[in-house]
Formats: sequence, C-alpha cells, structure tokens
Amino acid sequence: FGPRCLLQSTCPVDACQNNGKCIPADVTIPGSEYTCLCSDEFFGKKCQFFKAKVDVSLNNIVVPSYVVAYFFTLSNQSHPISTIILRKLTLFQYIVTFKISAPFHLMIIQSNDKYYLAALQQTPKLYISTSINPRQECISSELMFNSTILEKYKYVPMSSYYKLCGDRHDLTCFVHETFLCLCTKDHHANCLKFSRYKNFQCPLKNYCQNEAECLQDHSTCPSTRICLCSNCFFGHQCQFYAKGLGSTLDEILGYEFKKNLSLSQQPITVK
Repeated sequence: FGPRCLLQSTCPVDACQNNGKCIPADVTIPGSEYTCLCSDEFFGKKCQFFKAKVDVSLNNIVVPSYVVAYFFTLSNQSHPISTIILRKLTLFQYIVTFKISAPFHLMIIQSNDKYYLAALQQTPKLYISTSINPRQECISSELMFNSTILEKYKYVPMSSYYKLCGDRHDLTCFVHETFLCLCTKDHHANCLKFSRYKNFQCPLKNYCQNEAECLQDHSTCPSTRICLCSNCFFGHQCQFYAKGLGSTLDEILGYEFKKNLSLSQQPITVK
C-alpha cells in the first residue's frame, strides 16, 4: 500500500474475524503488530468473541434523556469490577440495548437520578431481556431513617444500614452515597462500594454544540460521549435546530433513522 505501493501491510489474510477491520501497525516500531477494529457486537484480539447483549424495557417510568448502566463483575477472590455505559434516549424510546464485553453478575440502571435493579445472575449469559419499574427501585437510604436517628447521629452507624433489609421485607435494594446494598432472600444486606454522585461531565467544552450538556463514561479515557440537547436542538452533537426544519413529519423524525437498517428494524418513532 502507499502512494507508490512500496509499503507492505502487516495485516495477514483474514487477520480479523466477524467483519473486523485490520489496522496496520507502524512498521518502523520493532515487534509491533496489527490491531483489529471490531464492530459493536464483537470483541477480542481478532474480534472472535461475542459481546453480551442486554435489552432493558422501561415500564411505568418517565423516559429520561439518558440512562447510565452499571455492570458489576463479582468474585470471592477480588473486589467487584465495575463497567459503566451511558446511553442517550430518543423520543418515545422504551427499550434500551447495551452490549458489553465483560462478564457481569449485577446490573443497575440510573434513570432520572433514581437507581433500579435491572439484572442479577449467578452465571453470566450472552443475552438478557429484562425490565425496570418502580418496584425495582433502590431507594435512597436517607429516606428510610426517621428524623430522630438522623438528628442523633452525624453519620448513621453502618449497623443501622444492615438492619434495613431485616426491618423491611419488601426492600430489594437501597443506595447510599458510597455503597449499594442488595437484600437477600433471608433479608440480609449484601453491600458493595458504589459512588452515587459520580461526575460524568466532559472536560471538553466544544464537543457538544449549542450549549448542550456533555457527558462521558470515564473521566480520562472515555469510550462514549453523549450530548444532552436544550429545547429545539437535536442530533448526536445537538448540531441541528428544529425550528428551522419546518413541520413535516419526515423532517421532525429524520434524525431518528438508523443507517443500514430496514424499516422493520428502525426505532418505534420512525415506524
């Protein structure tokens, strides 16, 4: 390859699987190899592995502008490993799809500053279809203590939190500023570290347009950025102004169309 076809690619034949794209390495660096750029459904050095897919339905919940999914990989040999994925929602979108390469056991969805238990599995699966509703909300721990306890203690003793599952048998989970607790079938609290007020603000000031709010999934090395548009703006970077489009249905929903998908596979707003 190259302008005069004098350079030899480091990509062997069929280097990447599942329609992965081979990116040649810098031949001037000794020992460097090619890299496979995988599609959204695969991962691995050669894109040989399927990502797990999770479809989450929002039932009796006000559709937010975005959701945050927390995936936890649990082990007796190490601390929980967390993976965070942000998703921007469109108009009337009631199903959110996540694809993740890391095996996970616990999934929490944050929507409109509330937290919901979306999935809990002992053995990780490649596909899960689940839903969240108000009954699955992980209630804020502060709301479950009476004013007497809150006035007596500057910091509520940890033992009081562990008693919540025993005192309230209808409780599935609850969330604190620094930890998240699940209630077991025996009404015991099983807690893990969790940052309730995690900052997703982008340090970049010019990624989103028209004064939109920018969010990213990691502070220093993000894999996803989303833009929360103000009124009358839309698009991935809020670059389009709705009032200037007119009033035809095609113009209003034009940004909802997904490339390379048939009409039956388009979002519900397009159908």
